[in-house]
Amino acid sequence: RSGAVAASHTDQNRTWHSFYTPNRAFPKVFEGPPPIYLGGFPHREYPLLLGEKDGKYQIFDLGTGQMIFTDLDTALTSFPFFVPLRKEDRWAIMDRQGKLLTDFSWKRVQPFPFNTVLLSNAGMVGLMNAKGKWIVPPGKEKIIALDNPPSFTYLQDGRWGLVDSLGHAIVGPQFDQIQSGASDGTWWGQEQNGQW
Repeated sequence: RSGAVAASHTDQNRTWHSFYTPNRAFPKVFEGPPPIYLGGFPHREYPLLLGEKDGKYQIFDLGTGQMIFTDLDTALTSFPFFVPLRKEDRWAIMDRQGKLLTDFSWKRVQPFPFNTVLLSNAGMVGLMNAKGKWIVPPGKEKIIALDNPPSFTYLQDGRWGLVDSLGHAIVGPQFDQIQSGASDGTWWGQEQNGQW
């Protein structure tokens, strides 16, 4: 769609990757293994590319010809809507358009159900959706996904609360535990006295 061309060549025992659009040439953008296409369509005419140079990962915006991130320790490309980036042992989340959704302050990231990502730091967690909205804001002790209906229960100050898959509060943290009601689309909350 974009009319861009990628080319690789070896120079002094180093493999280089260059890119060409109808109007510009970008020689020796990356070296080493072939770069990874990060996407960006349909909102971008040219894609974002992840590659290596000088032993670090970098993200190149083929549309502007600029490196938008450099000196990355790693980038995870297996998440469908996000690209977690690690720099100096801290993680940040970038969307597939190249927008940074968080700063580099997170100790751990992991994929979570319903196209969300769980971020943790200092034993506390938060949950973000594909648009960069906090479904469960940071500062919770634990988050569990419930299937029917799609929702998330979270532990705060020793009590469980519940939000729907969009982050709308259903009940604040007041129960000993919360479970989904099998196939009937309800939730059950257990009180301190053991009653549901």
